[in-house]
Amino acid sequence: MDDDVIVRPEERGLISVLTMEYRPYNLPEPTLIGAIAAEITGAQEVGSRAIVLRSGLRHFSAGADVNLFASRIERGGRREAAISGVDFLKLLELLPMPFVASVHDVCLGGGFELALACDFARRVGDWPSPEASTRWTPAQHSHEASSGRRTAGGRPMGY
Repeated sequence: MDDDVIVRPEERGLISVLTMEYRPYNLPEPTLIGAIAAEITGAQEVGSRAIVLRSGLRHFSAGADVNLFASRIERGGRREAAISGVDFLKLLELLPMPFVASVHDVCLGGGFELALACDFARRVGDWPSPEASTRWTPAQHSHEASSGRRTAGGRPMGY
């Protein structure tokens, strides 16, 4: 695998598969979110009918980089991202096609938020997530998103 790749796109017929390879943990920070947003746009341009988001690493996503909090405070709350978190969630919500998360192994914090933002989340094997087991999600839109989202097995995610 190429270490410079953040999200690897692949076309499988009319389905775009986006594989996150943002080492070491696929932390959903501005670099990864921007790359996913760019690949979503690319999938729409090639005429995809659905998008699957998966990880090429050992786990789906291991939380968030808390070092970003301090740097954002130093910048007076200004972000340096190409797309804000809220705009990214709006992009996912307004997609005219299904967006599916294929989740395996660790899925924490921001990664869980990413899975909740999808139309469906497909669990592959065990999904060790404190958010799923305790039914508590700390971030921006979890309550609204999890109330209507379901896993591929039909069981509610989160609440």
